[in-house]
Amino acid sequence: MKRIYQGLLLAVLLVILSSYALISKKKDSPIPEDFDPKKTVLLIQNYYFQYPPEARKSYLKRDSIKTIAYEAKEAQKIAESARKIMKENYPYKYEFADAEAINSDPKYGDKDLFRFVLINDVRLVEELNNGQQNYDPYHQDYTPWFILYDRKTDKQYGRLKNGSFFDVTFKKAIEAIVDFARKK
Repeated sequence: MKRIYQGLLLAVLLVILSSYALISKKKDSPIPEDFDPKKTVLLIQNYYFQYPPEARKSYLKRDSIKTIAYEAKEAQKIAESARKIMKENYPYKYEFADAEAINSDPKYGDKDLFRFVLINDVRLVEELNNGQQNYDPYHQDYTPWFILYDRKTDKQYGRLKNGSFFDVTFKKAIEAIVDFARKK
């Protein structure tokens, strides 16, 4: 009987130690080890508004003139805010550019110099009411989260930061990148 208890105790101890080893493994960093802002220019993909094309189609049907004007105003505020945050918090070289320009403009052809792109990878979240669709099927909320994309290796890294407000989330993502660079 004593051997059974010892065996069970040993098995439990092995399970605990195995799970600890899994937990303590280093997670993949959202910033690649070879990211060096002193040697590259960080591209920030311009971001216009919270709704991606598929959600926009249904959203714009409701009140197109008002919605388009609102989107333009919001886009301008977001762009100004992002530029201000970069100017105040990022001491390295950076450039804002549209996705199309990043992919096709010869200016960004050097994938060593313009290797990394900071992208706001928006995720839509439908509002639910006790598991039921909200009264407005087009009302959706969004969560901005920022990721780095390596153009040279065609690899997308994990989330830097995510949150509910563009300004706060963008600033935290930039701060994470700067902190990483300073530790190198």
